Amino acid sequence: MTYDHELTLITQIMIEDEIGNQIPVETKKDILCGLKSIGRAEFYNAATTGLKPEITFIVHAYEYSGQKKVEFEGVPYNVIRTYEPSFEELELTCERIISTGDTAIKLIDHELVQGLKALVEEILADEDVTMEPETKEAYQAALTDILEGW
Repeated sequence: MTYDHELTLITQIMIEDEIGNQIPVETKKDILCGLKSIGRAEFYNAATTGLKPEITFIVHAYEYSGQKKVEFEGVPYNVIRTYEPSFEELELTCERIISTGDTAIKLIDHELVQGLKALVEEILADEDVTMEPETKEAYQAALTDILEGW
């Protein structure tokens, strides 16, 4: 395996400011890596659980410290699985995330969102659920606001 590509490992820690607010701080470490494509079987098996593996990075095991985010060629990824094929190498299977300012949003399956929406609506409509009518209305309004456009 040749390590021809640069990968940025992103560690996120929480620090506390002077009034006690938790503030996320990212530290970045550049390392060299190799690339491996996602196999067909792995892709479809992962898709059944809602994961969308896109690429696998091969790194030296001693350079990786459990980071959950990486960046490759300016694109942010979540590490969804690690695998150690040998003592020296580690495979990081990753899925792409969309960056929106300081937050990162995982790519979401449209059918999954619609299924979750239907489930929440069913729970809110259930007469056996004990909840104040105002609370149910507030949840319904929040659901409508969140899922607008889906």
